[in-house]
Amino acid sequence: MDVTKYVARRLHPVRVTLSLLNHEVERGKGSKDVTIPRHLLESIVSTMEIFVEDCDRVMNKSQQSSGEGNPENKKFVETAKQTVKV
Repeated sequence: MDVTKYVARRLHPVRVTLSLLNHEVERGKGSKDVTIPRHLLESIVSTMEIFVEDCDRVMNKSQQSSGEGNPENKKFVETAKQTVKV
């Protein structure tokens, strides 16, 4: 699977979401606060979650097929997790 084509197809909903956010910012111009209805905010969050999950899934498949899924290649990530404590 071509990761570039896959991600490009999934970018359309993200672009629509960005357009919506830009519209809301423009609507609230002149005001310190911008109000977004809850249902729109929930849609924005869902769109972003789906995009991230899809990209993660494809990246994981791509890494596994290229051998990058090898535990030896994950040392940096594991080290970073140990040093960053939330």
